[in-house]
Amino acid sequence: MPFDKIEYYKDRLSVIEPLFSLKQLQFNQLLEITQAVNYNLPISALVRILEGIILAQFEIKRNALIIKKNSSEWECISYHGENESFLKENFKDYVQRYKDVQYITALNSYDEPEFEFVIPITLKGESIAYMLVGDIPEDKLNTKEEKIKFIQIISNIICVANENKRLTDLEVNQKLIQKDLELASEIQRLLIPRKFPKNDTFDIAAFYKPFRGIGGDYYDFIPVSFYEYIFCMCDISGKGIAAAMLMANFQANLRIIVKQNLSLKEIVATLNKSVLDLTKGESFITVFIGLINTKTMELEYINAGHNPSYAMVDKKIVPLKTGCTILGAFDKLPFIHSEKIALTPSSLIVSYTDGITESSNAEEEYYGEERLVPFIEKNFEESPSIFNLKLIDEIVNFSKKDVFDDDLSLLTIRIL
Repeated sequence: MPFDKIEYYKDRLSVIEPLFSLKQLQFNQLLEITQAVNYNLPISALVRILEGIILAQFEIKRNALIIKKNSSEWECISYHGENESFLKENFKDYVQRYKDVQYITALNSYDEPEFEFVIPITLKGESIAYMLVGDIPEDKLNTKEEKIKFIQIISNIICVANENKRLTDLEVNQKLIQKDLELASEIQRLLIPRKFPKNDTFDIAAFYKPFRGIGGDYYDFIPVSFYEYIFCMCDISGKGIAAAMLMANFQANLRIIVKQNLSLKEIVATLNKSVLDLTKGESFITVFIGLINTKTMELEYINAGHNPSYAMVDKKIVPLKTGCTILGAFDKLPFIHSEKIALTPSSLIVSYTDGITESSNAEEEYYGEERLVPFIEKNFEESPSIFNLKLIDEIVNFSKKDVFDDDLSLLTIRIL
């Protein structure tokens, strides 16, 4: 039989045309996905495109897509099958063991896997998603392997775009958080007093080192009258922006309240109410607050759940523990007790937060009051600034740390 070129080319064309149409369709689908990514569409919209391609073009009715939600969590964002709960419960064993595109083998607990192929999707060597497909029909134009390859391509485009967006959003959020922390740190810097009244009555020095740039400690020294002075040392629960905002509110309320000619007990009760109104019991403040009267040479104080301050009077050390519970935990404080002690010239008052006594060393020992008290007894004749420097130096030598576990705050007052 003579060779018929026309029939030959007709036969070839009948094969090439469907294949060309298929490739054109796939090209258009890739273009659609790329445009959707460029338009920054959400992952839900991208997944709908992916589902449409898998079902409409490949007639694959069983498929699932699991993506990385964050550093430790995964999420099944698309599922077409009969046992989604099994997939979620057995995700690590069922999927994460696969590193390459391959057939899924049965697990002991599940003899008939509903998915046939697993397609791991990676970015910079790290798995970011898994595409699962099953019941894959095969035809002359598209073998199973060719279908899997194309699904792998479009899944990669979608999942890598989503992961890049997630990482970008994370970076933006971290920068915003950093800006907020810098703002909170600046607020703290402005609220913590740098200078104290200079006269022939007091010599005052303070030290403040916030935990990682921002903390929850606060101290103040406020003239009330010609011969009365309020001072405080506070430790606000928590860290970061919330603690800085609570500190700002507490400072504003304190400075208003002390001008109202209230007793020390009334000041503490009013501060408790203001803290509770603001935090609704979700945060609290420990406070040591003292009122120095240079006319009567007395110190009246209330310790609201804080570390005891110490007064060195006539070479005798006195722990200042009398007071009440923490502020912000109760509508009305169950009790408020105050105590007065007589002061003499050269008396020293040392207030601090638990960052001082709870500084720890490599053996996990705390510096503690058992070391602080002997230090005060040994160094009480030093000026407040030298006293503070020597104490901080001792704590650094004790802990051998560059970064401490908490804020370090210290307020030292000498009565002249």
